[in-house]
Amino acid sequence: MNELIVVTVGLFLISLFFKRRYLTVFNPPTLYSFSFFLSALAVIVSTKIAEIAENEHLANFLDPQDLAYIYAAGVGCFILPWLRRNPFLKNSIFAEREDVKDQRQLITITKVVGVFLLISLIVAMLMLGRIPFLEMVLNQINIDDHLTSLNSLPLGLMAIIAWTHILLTLYLSSLIRFKSVYSVTRVQIISLILILVLSGLWQGNRQFLLFTIYILIARWYQESTSSLSVRDFIRLFLVAAIFITVFFYIGSIRLLGQGASPYDLFGYLTWPAFNLLAIISNSPNVNTDHLPNYLLREIVPHRLLDFDSLNLMKSNLFEPTSSSGYLSYWYLDYGYLGVCLGSFALGWYSYKVFKNRNENEGSMRLNMLVSWVCITSAVYGHFLSLNFFLMPVFLLYLINKLFPEIMKTKREPDESY
Repeated sequence: MNELIVVTVGLFLISLFFKRRYLTVFNPPTLYSFSFFLSALAVIVSTKIAEIAENEHLANFLDPQDLAYIYAAGVGCFILPWLRRNPFLKNSIFAEREDVKDQRQLITITKVVGVFLLISLIVAMLMLGRIPFLEMVLNQINIDDHLTSLNSLPLGLMAIIAWTHILLTLYLSSLIRFKSVYSVTRVQIISLILILVLSGLWQGNRQFLLFTIYILIARWYQESTSSLSVRDFIRLFLVAAIFITVFFYIGSIRLLGQGASPYDLFGYLTWPAFNLLAIISNSPNVNTDHLPNYLLREIVPHRLLDFDSLNLMKSNLFEPTSSSGYLSYWYLDYGYLGVCLGSFALGWYSYKVFKNRNENEGSMRLNMLVSWVCITSAVYGHFLSLNFFLMPVFLLYLINKLFPEIMKTKREPDESY
């Protein structure tokens, strides 16, 4: 336990160091280290609770020494590309310039993506013959039965919904951040937000709601977290309170009121760490082949395989219904070497993206998506996910190439640096 406490304090100090260095909390090393800090802190609290409650099963299971080593190795390798000093990485205050054509193109593309997402949702609900979340509210179906029923949908439809939801959120964040530049109306913004809410709620998917809230907040405060006003803190507090409340009630509805707990959000942080510990203890002999095994199963669509990586690990997981974090797949294939390689790969890529984020708004949108991957690394393996990262990145690049005008929100760094 002492090792994990030391590592937890170290992770917090690392996140604080990079926050002060780049003048914003929304930089990859701060987010990545803070993600694992929260996870480690949750494990420490859970261990103390297990000891107080005399929960011998949980107390005997929780030997966090290995977790401390993996988190330390992962974050340490992630920040390696960030250790060299680069003045262009500093945050800046920008002046926006854009012509009318550029404004209209981004607004048009955002509307097209929004309409396409809405049509995809309607098609999915029509083919299922129901609105899943409404049936959950009426206690007619639980989340497990709904997930099974999704196999009846055409291959790729749910993936398209995920891609368009992510793209719409990113484009909408630009419109909201520069609403005076784009001259977008309040009705247009509210309409697009309602589509995103529908996309998140139609099957009770809390992850989409969390993603949307994070991206909109991160884009708005990307250049100003060093000088938040009291009003800003109040707004963020209210958003957090509303999200926690919604998070709990959606979880209760998904399970038809059975098994839901006010501590679900806490479990959201602890279960992936417990699963990683279970993988370490139950899989002493990791993959010895040179070719990746579990990593590829996160990239290849699951329907094209006889089984997916989660099913392969389920027998070893502490909580089979939860994820196991970004590092687990690397550990299963290559052990501690994999943890270091995977963390370094994400650190290097995020460094390149963050370095170029101020070139144009298109680069900033990619930076926002990468920051989401970093802040959720202790819970999800999105950097390896086809639907949640790889394909959205490809689509961002493709749309930027086809319509380069939508990137041209010109930015001039403040000369004070």
